[in-house]
Amino acid sequence: MRVIDRYIARTVISTTLLALLAVLALNTLFLFIGEADKIGSARYGLLEALLYIAWSLPQNAIAAMPAVFLLGGLLGLGALAGGSEIVAIRAAGVSTGRIVWSALRPGILLTLITFLLGEFVAPGLSHDASEFRAESLGKNLSIRDGRGFWARDGDRFVRVRELRPDGALANVEIYQFDAANRFRRFARAEDAIHSDDGWRLRNVVSTLIDDSGTQVETVETESWDASISPKLLQILSFDPEELSLRDLRLYLGYLQENGLDGRHYELAWWQKLIAPISNLVMLFIATPFVFGPLRQAAFGQRLFVGILLGLGFFLANRAMGGIGLVYGLAPVLAAVLPTAVFVTGGAVALARLR
Repeated sequence: MRVIDRYIARTVISTTLLALLAVLALNTLFLFIGEADKIGSARYGLLEALLYIAWSLPQNAIAAMPAVFLLGGLLGLGALAGGSEIVAIRAAGVSTGRIVWSALRPGILLTLITFLLGEFVAPGLSHDASEFRAESLGKNLSIRDGRGFWARDGDRFVRVRELRPDGALANVEIYQFDAANRFRRFARAEDAIHSDDGWRLRNVVSTLIDDSGTQVETVETESWDASISPKLLQILSFDPEELSLRDLRLYLGYLQENGLDGRHYELAWWQKLIAPISNLVMLFIATPFVFGPLRQAAFGQRLFVGILLGLGFFLANRAMGGIGLVYGLAPVLAAVLPTAVFVTGGAVALARLR
């Protein structure tokens, strides 16, 4: 049985890695097309574009892993079924469930590697890539795709539009209210720099409002005792889906402390937490098709079915997340439901083949 386990494991791993290479090749092509029009701007040449793409690939690979596992399972087990090797293994007395477990075992190892990369490698490389690209183009890092970031800081509301590669903030706006919630001060700073002494605003133009009217003040520097850390602001230059579990938990703590809505980040946290299970589920649901309707199917048919199922899972995950946020569904339920539906469907389909 160990020989069969090793043989199935080698087949699944090799086809999964092949699927990963194919997905990364397509991703590299699309990224390069997107960067082509920027090559030649400032110090952003062909080498810089290729470096940016290379550093971005781990994060993109992790996002595509559910589809990669599905394609790897369909192609690997499909090749065994097409060569009647699955039939021979079952004729030797090996049950369908045992074959499925033999296919899932290497998936567990690949899932663990993917999880570790997603936690400790990919987010850092993605951040370095964004900083490198922004610095080469002579631009700042956009927060929220240029829309800026709003934060509550005691009796003040702060808007930050951009984050510089060196960690400084650019285009900072501060709206301050008094104890009676009356608007008392508006300040706009060119940038904000953090040091051991805290934040310091530069080139600040303030408008003070009181019962007698308004007064405008301009100062070169001003201390800013904000509770927002540079780490939190660095997190905001990424989409929630690109952050590690640690960074998501850090930002969720800030949101909860300030009484702010953190459902979007909580949903991303749960989705990232169950991502390893989702990868195994996608490998699992490939097995009923291989034992059943796709046992004698051609390579192109298996590939087509894999693409459709992978796209279906991606859309279900996105749709359920959006529905959960709109209708107030618990983030954990919105994150788990698509995976639960797919694994249930796979289990039912597999049970009917026995």
